Amino acid sequence: MTCSRNVAVESLAIKLEKLTDGGLVVFGNESRVGETAKRHLLEPKLQRQPAHVAVEMIDKFSSKMQSASSELLDGLCARQTLAIPCKRPLWRRAWSAYMRQRCLYPGLLQEWALRVARCGRAQVRKVADECQSEILGNANIILCTIASTSRLLREWQEVCGKKPRIHTVIVDECGCTTESSTALLIRLNPTNLIMVGDHKQLPPTSMIPEKKLVGTGHDQSLLARCCATASMHILNEQYRMHGKICALVSYQFYENLLLTSPTIVDDRQRKEKHPLIWVSVRGKEKFLPGKTSPVNYDEISAVLRVVTSLREEHPCASISVLTFYKGQLEVNPLTAYQCAGQNSLVYYECQFYFLGLQIRNDLTCRYAFVYVCIHVCIYV
Repeated sequence: MTCSRNVAVESLAIKLEKLTDGGLVVFGNESRVGETAKRHLLEPKLQRQPAHVAVEMIDKFSSKMQSASSELLDGLCARQTLAIPCKRPLWRRAWSAYMRQRCLYPGLLQEWALRVARCGRAQVRKVADECQSEILGNANIILCTIASTSRLLREWQEVCGKKPRIHTVIVDECGCTTESSTALLIRLNPTNLIMVGDHKQLPPTSMIPEKKLVGTGHDQSLLARCCATASMHILNEQYRMHGKICALVSYQFYENLLLTSPTIVDDRQRKEKHPLIWVSVRGKEKFLPGKTSPVNYDEISAVLRVVTSLREEHPCASISVLTFYKGQLEVNPLTAYQCAGQNSLVYYECQFYFLGLQIRNDLTCRYAFVYVCIHVCIYV
């Protein structure tokens, strides 16, 4: 299970596809999942089953017979009502009986075509049910978001006639899953429940604004509650960040528990001796007409100058610009680069990041988003 993001489903599907030989099944909305996950949905897997491919000709023939039956029926109805001598009910019934007797063989042909079509469709449905049951019976890894758990239970019940037997449920990015979502996981009745995530990064996602959830009990993840009340296993060695960036993050947010792999330390140090650079911009925020999110044009100009210089030095490098403000994102002229707002780039990796903090150091002592440690931890 993943949190509510289908991007995470796609990322996991790419990795899990290499570990299992046809035993991966994905449940979700076909229009929302990625290309790799889409190949492992129940319907596409069904289309690739040899038995289902064999009955495709039956399905096509059944469709033709259905069309032929409809055309014959329309013709017979038109013939019966073509020229009725009298409009009285008795005459109409007598005329219909006469025409049915006269068009006996076309009528029989229409009924035969309809029966053939129905028998063919019934055989196709039977083979499809057997194939789907076989696919689900051979599945050893099931991948979906927590929100798609209801779809998983419903489709499994419809195909197999019983609930799935789940031994272990692994919840990825559990730190951004609300406690109320655990009711869906309990419906699976698993033997083991493993929660993987970081409660100091992405907060629980909800359609309700974050500020309105404060004090309601729905702004905390199950992972955060378990970490506060029970023991946990910490993966304290990281292999993505530069060693110096890791040291800062470890000191500020993880009580110096986070370490960097020695091989990563040496490799990153050779490539970049100054991984974290602070650029002070003395600009003022402005609010555009009809907008509630501020814009700092001086910061945008500073980022543009640095990005241009960096692009000249590293023409093939991947560069991303991140900002806390939607207004800053909308007017950003860096359309050639990956620009995103809060929590939008957590599933993408780039070589260079530009983080616009927009710290307000005026007399009002307003620090915008940076006063929330979890936001800064996510970005850095």
